Amino acid sequence: MPYYPTVPDGYGSGSMLAKRAGISVTRVAMLRKEGVFDAAILTLENGRTVFNIEEAYELYKYRVDHSRGNSKYGSHVINPNVSVEAADETSRNKSASMSITEARALKEQYLAQIKKIQYEEKVGKLLLEEDVKIAAFEMYRKTRDALINIVDRVSAQLAAEINEAVIRKILEGEVRMALDHIRGKFYD
Repeated sequence: MPYYPTVPDGYGSGSMLAKRAGISVTRVAMLRKEGVFDAAILTLENGRTVFNIEEAYELYKYRVDHSRGNSKYGSHVINPNVSVEAADETSRNKSASMSITEARALKEQYLAQIKKIQYEEKVGKLLLEEDVKIAAFEMYRKTRDALINIVDRVSAQLAAEINEAVIRKILEGEVRMALDHIRGKFYD
């Protein structure tokens, strides 16, 4: 490109922008017509239009959907209203973002985890929290009631007994019987 003294540093032609972005000159013209580069265009005194190459490239990266790749219809504009400042802010935060390959891998991991959870729930290995809470409440209530009933059931018998070993045997048997329903839940 010949040197134009009126062209500021960092500005260039559509072909320079196309080379920087890795797209065709025709695609640059189409995106310009769609308004993607409006914030990065400068019109010179002679009527020639030049692009701030880096600013236009940033706008291209953040305003155009590249996920369609080299399909028959090419990429398309997803947000023509992204400001230059927002594009700059996004480029500063770029290091915190991930590539499409990483995002797809992460998505696949999550989908696999969801399928595993659904399978485990289906075969009965996984329980809903509410069901567990209800079952635990029922088990605790039955245990409490059974232990409280020991007093009414054996108080007269224990009052008549003098031998400490017999009292211990009676109490132990009653407590074991009261707690048997817990053992039954896990070993049925």
